[in-house]
Amino acid sequence: RHGLAEGVSTPEIEAVIAAGRAAGAAASKICGAGGGGCMITFAEPTQLASVKRAMEAAGARILPANLVAEGLKLEMCD
Repeated sequence: RHGLAEGVSTPEIEAVIAAGRAAGAAASKICGAGGGGCMITFAEPTQLASVKRAMEAAGARILPANLVAEGLKLEMCD
């Protein structure tokens, strides 16, 4: 994305990504548009605590999330 549009990232975001990677994160992806949104970071379960601590120390706010096997379910209501 960096090559497609200016302003996708900021020095602060890059610092958080670098901190996570240094602590063992496998990958990070910025989500959202218009200067807001979230970043998803993947880490092995054994690295998760250290990645969270490093990213928080770099200024991130960690939001809890879990992967589920079933995915999204929609129900139609009348």
